[in-house]
Amino acid sequence: MKVILFNTSNGSAFEMQFTNARQMKNYLDKNAEIEFLSEHNSYLPTRHQRMQ
Repeated sequence: MKVILFNTSNGSAFEMQFTNARQMKNYLDKNAEIEFLSEHNSYLPTRHQRMQ
């Protein structure tokens, strides 16, 4: 599962991949300054794939 997370200490958003929701919950519990924003579901194919 890909998610978008937000670092409240420096204001940056970033993408991370977890194998399951429990792994993400453990990560968020250990890093109090990180907040969950949303799940990343969109997919943008590469230019090569779009041109086919």
